[in-house]
Amino acid sequence: MNRNGLLIHGHIVRPCFSSLEDMSKHIKASHSHVDFNFLESYNDHLAHMEFIAICAKIFIVENWEKVTDWSDLSIDLVDTNEDVISFFKHEPSTRESDDSSYSRLLKSIDDYSASKHNPVNTLTNVHIDPTDGDFAVEVNGKEFWPLRDEDVIIIANYIEEQLEK
Repeated sequence: MNRNGLLIHGHIVRPCFSSLEDMSKHIKASHSHVDFNFLESYNDHLAHMEFIAICAKIFIVENWEKVTDWSDLSIDLVDTNEDVISFFKHEPSTRESDDSSYSRLLKSIDDYSASKHNPVNTLTNVHIDPTDGDFAVEVNGKEFWPLRDEDVIIIANYIEEQLEK
């Protein structure tokens, strides 16, 4: 889960069950359940994910200029040197503080977050290469290319949320 509360499922986030029976019941009730053709189904799923990412890229290209405030976008982007840059807006804690261990821990976390404060001030130079689907953006004057599909989905989701306001 990123700082926006956006959850993208992966190897870290999997449902947990207390028994094989519970697991089977839950999985069979899902829209992703398959009983056979596992390889074909898996390949179809991957192709759908890629197709959705391409749709999100087109959506971003067509809508990014409509967003007036990028500061609430929380995202970790990989730059052209393969360094991960975290962008997020630190919101100071509004919790009441006392002298308990818990309050000190929360203050420490809040102080750390404040020290890493790095909001997205600008998102510009959005570009998609139609020959291979590579996608690039410039955040706060720094180029990020190619973006991972997960990052594209987070940006598209942010734009959707901003346009709904």
